[in-house]
Amino acid sequence: MRDDLTPRQQELFSMLLRGISPKDIAAHLNIAYNTLLYHQKKLYCKLGVHNIQELMAKYSHEIKDEVENDAAMESSTITIHKGVLLGTFGIILGLLIVTIVLLSKLTF
Repeated sequence: MRDDLTPRQQELFSMLLRGISPKDIAAHLNIAYNTLLYHQKKLYCKLGVHNIQELMAKYSHEIKDEVENDAAMESSTITIHKGVLLGTFGIILGLLIVTIVLLSKLTF
């Protein structure tokens, strides 16, 4: 049933399951609160639920999978950033050493 959701509805679905308030979602998506309520109503209709409690009861198991996937993705992103940082540091250190060696040869 989730395959029928538009990308925006998928985003809204995920944010609602994470417990983000509709007002915060509207602000994050940069849309009017009433527009968000319209999209929320359409989402509920597609999913066959009438309110946030039914949504949570029916789909709360899915948020666990999403949170685990997000955590794994965030962890790999942090690892990549560390690698880039260490690689950049290594290049800078190498250039500094070469500069020192060349300068020492020029002064003596």
